[in-house]
Amino acid sequence: MKSSFNLDYLNEIGGGNNEFIKSVINLFLESTPVQMNNLALGIQDKNFDVIKANAHKLKSSFRAVGAEKSADIAADIEAASMDNNIAIINDVFRELEINFKELTNSLSQHIAKS
Repeated sequence: MKSSFNLDYLNEIGGGNNEFIKSVINLFLESTPVQMNNLALGIQDKNFDVIKANAHKLKSSFRAVGAEKSADIAADIEAASMDNNIAIINDVFRELEINFKELTNSLSQHIAKS
């Protein structure tokens, strides 16, 4: 199975420092569930400003850990929020939830191994 993340960027900016990479991953694992929850609440409330803000934050967070597929989905949600297109947002959010679960499991396993 192909990995849902790529740590090349973190290796590059952290100079290969494993402690730096672990700290960024831990920060990701702590902060992104809150952002995902806020995004879900925004979708539930059809609050497009909240949706846009949290999708944008998530996009950056996903890119930091090399989770490009998840970042692209967050970008799709962000774009759909600008069009107030809740149908697309709902469809794409389901995919993001699945990817997010796989990603957090993979990152947690990576931390446990290092």
